[in-house]
Amino acid sequence: MTVSIGRINIDYYLESAAAGDGAQIGTRDLTAYYTETQAPPGRWAGRGLESVGLVSGQQVTKWAAKSIYEQFTHPESGKELGARPITAATAPEGAKTPIGNAARAAREAVAGFDLTFSPPKSVSVLWALANPKLQADLYEAHKQAVEECMDWLERNVIQARAGHGGVAWVAVEGAIASMFDHWDSRAGDPQLHTHTVIANRVRRVSDGKWVTLDSYTLHRNMVAVSEKYNSILFDRIYDRTGAVAEIRDGIAGLAGTDAEDLLKQLGEADKDPRDARAELAGIPDGLITEFSSRSLEVEALTDTLVAEWVEQYGKRPPQAMVLKMRQQATLFSRTAKQPSTESLPEKMIGWRQRALDSGYSPATVIRDSVGHEVAVVANADLGQDVVDALGKFCLHDASSRRTTFTRANLIASTERLLRGVRMGSAADREQLVDRVVEAAAVTAVALSPERMSMPEAGNPFLSIRGRSSFEHEETKRFTTTQILDDEAFLIAGTTATAPALDADETRTALTLARTREGRPLSEDQAAAAQAVLCSGTAIDGIIGPAGTGKTTTMKAVRDVWEGTHGTGSVIGLAPSAVAAAVLGEEIDAPTDNVAKWLYESVGDGAARRAVQISKLEAIVDRHQSSIKGSPAKGGPGTGHRPASTPHAPGSPQSTPSKPNTGCGQVSSSSWTKHPWSALPPRPNSPARQMTPGPNSCSWETPPRSTPSKPVGF
Repeated sequence: MTVSIGRINIDYYLESAAAGDGAQIGTRDLTAYYTETQAPPGRWAGRGLESVGLVSGQQVTKWAAKSIYEQFTHPESGKELGARPITAATAPEGAKTPIGNAARAAREAVAGFDLTFSPPKSVSVLWALANPKLQADLYEAHKQAVEECMDWLERNVIQARAGHGGVAWVAVEGAIASMFDHWDSRAGDPQLHTHTVIANRVRRVSDGKWVTLDSYTLHRNMVAVSEKYNSILFDRIYDRTGAVAEIRDGIAGLAGTDAEDLLKQLGEADKDPRDARAELAGIPDGLITEFSSRSLEVEALTDTLVAEWVEQYGKRPPQAMVLKMRQQATLFSRTAKQPSTESLPEKMIGWRQRALDSGYSPATVIRDSVGHEVAVVANADLGQDVVDALGKFCLHDASSRRTTFTRANLIASTERLLRGVRMGSAADREQLVDRVVEAAAVTAVALSPERMSMPEAGNPFLSIRGRSSFEHEETKRFTTTQILDDEAFLIAGTTATAPALDADETRTALTLARTREGRPLSEDQAAAAQAVLCSGTAIDGIIGPAGTGKTTTMKAVRDVWEGTHGTGSVIGLAPSAVAAAVLGEEIDAPTDNVAKWLYESVGDGAARRAVQISKLEAIVDRHQSSIKGSPAKGGPGTGHRPASTPHAPGSPQSTPSKPNTGCGQVSSSSWTKHPWSALPPRPNSPARQMTPGPNSCSWETPPRSTPSKPVGF
């Protein structure tokens, strides 16, 4: 993500900017600030400025900033902008967030929100090495992209809540924001970025009352605006410099605008795009790494935190936890940004020398990066067939990241998919994105019915952006038929029967089970293992918070099951390689990742192996027939394998039915070392499959002579 949101520290921005409270930003050329040792002064932005006597582009003064962000008063009249903020409050017992999660126990007043717009590192690298004209063009492209994203936010996201519990969404005049440009990271690397500080005060259209911003909706649209910023930025950079974005796993732009060319360049609809990243063509990865010391430090610390989680809990943390770990790593590794003693030209001299020391010529990098030509696409050029096809890509991307999603998620997915497509204006891009999102939404399954209709009269209290104030895009959620089918498949398994162990024998065996520390199982662990082994149902679930001993319970189940059915009758599956390795070590059983296991057991890998084995058998038969001088077909001594010989692992005759992909993170990745057919064909001794989710692990029995039986922890 290249747009992040956080609470503000207005003093930091004011202190890091060059002095000059009395001057307008427009009265001095930007290059004048390049001789300063600090960043240029901030500038005001937003449609709500008129209400506080300010103008867009006007320089931010300390007095005005303190009045608005800290005192919540009009900078000229001193009149309060709404109610005085609370200093702190305790949430009522049982309080919920708008989406039903438990509210935080304590709340503090929020003065505003810092949206940090930071371009991909390749843009900052080119900007750092560029000559003055190219550098100014890149800066203006970044500045324009930030302003266009702010315009989109004000038209689509900035609003307030009203009524008990914020039941209604109401229109506001606009945001009050200030923008501060910075040149480098805390580590001293080139990092062009803009802090856009939005005040937590907006004025309602309906009655002119000052209220707080709907921060919930703002946060939920951060990924969408981040992806939108990246796309618009690359459009503006191409307009000004001819530098083009390339998807480092794909192509740089469009060769044509018809459906065939567009879809061919986007790739396959089922390709996972999460690892793709967009950078400027011509900027080497090695140079990007050289100027990414801050990011590398944060990522290294994040990896350490993830490894500690895996070591403690036996599986990779959920994505939401990884994001929190990255935030923790960012804060932990953050050092105080020392006042700069170098002007921007002095910084640039140092950055260019670093590039040379790393083996990269700035002149060569610039020459390779600018002056390219790619097709510029217009929304009107793309027919509905192309839009519908793009909608499928969008839907796949959104559903690959979450089981339910919103319009904001679809916008983010569409912008991500169109990253390599250059367009002439932000408005034209927005129209195309909206068309693709609508195509995806039509194909998706709507989970939130329309509850309210628009009032006949345009009452500002009852409507916002052409819809009822009691309906909002963020409350509408979607899913896909595939996800519902997977869920139905899983639910159907709960009524299926499966083998069970004798209750008394199992109880006795579990009393002998020991933890890694040599202690017997706790009462709840033993009860859980007993329930799993003796239920006779195809799916059992054991759910518990991290650290409650689910892996220990799994090992006990594995030991008792294999004690009856033999070694190798339990196979573990996990959502990642790291989690599978830990799981296998903990339960002392072969494990694999879910995606790989599916591919090799019931997917394309199984079919390809079957074809290869068939070809090899034919070759062996021909050679044996030639050696023995026997006919190629029939009769003893032909070299054919007996009919009773089992087929190779993964062949169509031996592949199991699709395992449970609806439990936690199981559908995202997977492993196997022993396909089901490779296990010894013991009568009534089905193998067990273990698959851990975020707070659970499941086991599934392959469909051999008995029904399957997954178990969830």
